[in-house]
Amino acid sequence: MLKGKYIFVTILLLFSGLLRSQSFKVIGYLAVYNFEYAEQLEWKKLTHVNIAFANPDAQGFLKTQGYPIDNVVNQAHSNGVEVFISLAGGALYPEWKSAWKKYMSPSYRSEFIHKIMDYVRKYELQGVDVDLEWNDVDNLYSPFVIELADSLHTSGRKITAALPGKYRYPLISDEALNVYDWINLMAYDFTGPWNPNLPGQHSSFGFAKSCITYWTVNQYLPKEKTVLGLPAYGYDFNNPSDVFAFYYKSMIEKDPGYALLDQVGLRYYNGLPTIIEKTQYALSTTSGVMIWELSQDALADLKEYSILNAVNSVVKPTASRDFNSRVDFVIFPNPTSHDIYVDYPGQAQSITVQILTQGGQLLLTKDQNSADGPIRIETSGLASGVYLCQVIAGKTSALKMFVKE
Repeated sequence: MLKGKYIFVTILLLFSGLLRSQSFKVIGYLAVYNFEYAEQLEWKKLTHVNIAFANPDAQGFLKTQGYPIDNVVNQAHSNGVEVFISLAGGALYPEWKSAWKKYMSPSYRSEFIHKIMDYVRKYELQGVDVDLEWNDVDNLYSPFVIELADSLHTSGRKITAALPGKYRYPLISDEALNVYDWINLMAYDFTGPWNPNLPGQHSSFGFAKSCITYWTVNQYLPKEKTVLGLPAYGYDFNNPSDVFAFYYKSMIEKDPGYALLDQVGLRYYNGLPTIIEKTQYALSTTSGVMIWELSQDALADLKEYSILNAVNSVVKPTASRDFNSRVDFVIFPNPTSHDIYVDYPGQAQSITVQILTQGGQLLLTKDQNSADGPIRIETSGLASGVYLCQVIAGKTSALKMFVKE
């Protein structure tokens, strides 16, 4: 039965579940040219923000393309969010490439690291994220990272890296890999504009799993140092001669119902069910998730459809459950204009169905034995929007999305 507007549910967590949710990182990159969206971010749902990007100028001083970072750093810190400065990026101007080559060399390396540390201290940052990619990961990379890590760790700060989902650059030494506090896996871009004749999902759940396996099994990266990357963007393959990227929020602006999909025509992206599935998997196999990029997510009036909200619905569930052994169930019809039916085809047992907002606020609940057939949930009292359906069977639980039209 729907009780008033929203009933805030007390989050009851067992000790192990509490520790897991407290240590699980939710990291978001925010590009300096998108600082205008900082006011719209739900900072409390992040643990870390990586400001992207800073690069050395001709004198080796870090610059952020003329965008001051003070305000964003202050907003993050006032909400208890740690701030890292992310260095380099995947698209370097020629002058940046030259500066990196110069200042990572043995003759200038210590001077450059001293300037990085001055920058970190000036803005009271908690760490540095290194995002040099592909040809820029050369023989200078590992010695630079090792020396930078020593300075950061000595000052009580951290160092991380953004690395490809299923590829280790050959010139990253074991020592360099080991000094990172964690690695943000870029588990996306399986396909894209560089492969116009291969339309499809660039960041599927299967690809995410294979990326985690590659690093934790093949490269022996500890779970505690593994963070799964989630994309807030997709690729449009409608015209093979002009394949381009688009933001997740642009799909929601067209139709909020697209939040439940991963594909509209030849547009491929991650909808909220896939984000939830990935986060559930990451909760048991990694130490966190990372979002590229926060301004591309659904914000402001559309925040109920946001990727960050979906992540938090898993990281901070309404009850302590074992998400390693998820129950399987079906919601229909979805979208719905009146009622939904929840079909749990597993072994006959008593199950609980809960309907919640994406923020975890409990709206209604119903208990029934699964042997009695699909459970009918009346949703006529709910406003239009996206909701969570949680099915609890014993000590296992699963979340799925549905849309109320």
